[in-house]
Amino acid sequence: MKGDSMKQKCKSLLSCLLVFVLLVCIVAPAGAVGRTSIPTVYVMGYGAAIYAVAGDTSTELYYPVQIPADLMDTLKNDLPPLMLKGIAGNWTDFHTYMTDLTLSVTGQVALDNNGEASNGSGIACTTNPVSPNPGQTSFEKDAYHFEYDWRLDPLYTAQLLNSYIEDVKTATGYSKVNLIGRCYGNNVLLAYLYAYGYDSLARVVFYSPDFYGFDFANALFSGNLGIEADELEGYFTESGRELFSSMDEESYESLMKAIRFLNSGVLLNMGSFALNGYFVPEFQRYILPEVLRGSFGTCPSMWSFINDDNFEKAKKYVFGGYEDEFAGLIKKIDSYHYNVQIKAADLINGLVEREIPVYIICKYGMNQIPLSTDEGLNGDALANVYSGSFGATAAPLGKQLSKCYIKKQEEANGGKYLEPDRGVDASTCLLPDHTWFMRGVYHSTNPDSVELLIEKLLNYDGWMTVFDDPAYPQFMQYNKQTGEITPQVAGVMTPTGAQHGFLMTQIKAVMHLINKLIIKIRNWVESMR
Repeated sequence: MKGDSMKQKCKSLLSCLLVFVLLVCIVAPAGAVGRTSIPTVYVMGYGAAIYAVAGDTSTELYYPVQIPADLMDTLKNDLPPLMLKGIAGNWTDFHTYMTDLTLSVTGQVALDNNGEASNGSGIACTTNPVSPNPGQTSFEKDAYHFEYDWRLDPLYTAQLLNSYIEDVKTATGYSKVNLIGRCYGNNVLLAYLYAYGYDSLARVVFYSPDFYGFDFANALFSGNLGIEADELEGYFTESGRELFSSMDEESYESLMKAIRFLNSGVLLNMGSFALNGYFVPEFQRYILPEVLRGSFGTCPSMWSFINDDNFEKAKKYVFGGYEDEFAGLIKKIDSYHYNVQIKAADLINGLVEREIPVYIICKYGMNQIPLSTDEGLNGDALANVYSGSFGATAAPLGKQLSKCYIKKQEEANGGKYLEPDRGVDASTCLLPDHTWFMRGVYHSTNPDSVELLIEKLLNYDGWMTVFDDPAYPQFMQYNKQTGEITPQVAGVMTPTGAQHGFLMTQIKAVMHLINKLIIKIRNWVESMR
């Protein structure tokens, strides 16, 4: 008996030593270089590499798409004869060519009809190591990065996130964690709140969110495409260069010349008419639904970017006539949309009710992807201000809110939520006192200076507001050259699109209205056939 007792004591001592070693190995690095008092779990957005064989890093697929460097030369040679045949009444070859070309670029990420990776593709690691990430800022060094396959159902990914949070809590000895979502990671974060509640959370940050989806995704998935020549030129002058980073300067300049020609004053906006009156309708009617069913339309994650105004219309557009074939996928996207996305305000208010500090960081001041006829939307190139801030009121990019609106807000609250340049009003946000705006930052750009703000939010004693620190007011300006964010001052508003003289602007506006009317008549005639 005495020997057994001694063995038991030795086992207990050994167990304690193992636990101590485990905690030292895992917690010490995070505590040594980080500043947060409790562990932070960082849910990244789109971006993790996808491999044809999960875990085999020699089989990487292109993400999100890789634009071929010779794309412009290919299109220059192939498209003109196909377009001429189409205008003459035969669009079949154009449909086949564009479908095959688009799927060759986007089809690699496709899932099966249930929205699952049954083809064996996936991310590099099949399990998440519970270890801090060696990031650039002390906030990132202290963060535990949750890795996942961004194509899958956000509610399924929330299950994995819950397990990861529990593992971090066990490994660190803390009962709660800070939780940060970025881009699509915010959708996963909302799914986690819906499925697992609030008990494990100390603070929450929604970084570059998309509460009402992406404009380009809503346009693509609902077949509501339209291209404004001014918006096209403005986008490719600024934001578009990032998307076409693989294209050499000469090819990109050729693209810009073509866009400028379409938008030249001589054509009086006929470029928009040619695109919207002929080629866009053919693409959206016959090509796009087939492409979506063979690529991004099979990813439940992409459907989490479709807002309630477009959701049912988008399902009919993409899956019309294929509902039985895609029943498993439709069930997944319905569950997220109706249980999570349209209840996002309630889920966030649940944090507020429990006095869990929650913050929103919205980027803006950049041209949006020009696939919608909504002119001049102000955003971060993917999410507009309203979607990224959960409700802010914004004027078109480079413009101010109306004088009447500004006066009303100044009388109501002294204008304390108005941007210095009077282009954005934060008073209509879900959380006006806890929402920051970073002007001049792309959606996919994550400056260290912004992440230092996040670090401050995570360490603040209490629930920080936009009025608590003069160095971090509600509206901030990003300097691309220095990488710093500074408080905004009036008079530095970002210009938008192509600039024209007053007379030409008026003529183009009239032509724009005429073009829209002609296009509507053409679409009506087509629908009656």
